[in-house]
Amino acid sequence: MSIETVIKTVQGEAEYITTQEFGSVENAYKDHNPLTDLETKVLETRTVNTKYKLKKDENKQINADSITTANNITNI
Repeated sequence: MSIETVIKTVQGEAEYITTQEFGSVENAYKDHNPLTDLETKVLETRTVNTKYKLKKDENKQINADSITTANNITNI
């Protein structure tokens, strides 16, 4: 029994609000010299698409040097 690795990719959208304090309306409008770090609050998330894909296992690839070949030559 082999173990497979599956990559799950979820694509979605988020609704959020950010808040930050500034010393003046001009600084806030230009996004200059904030007094606080930006705070983000996520209000809602929506999943749009989910995909599953098998991950290729590099250890299972066939190496051309390791393939055994036989040349049957018949002399008459």
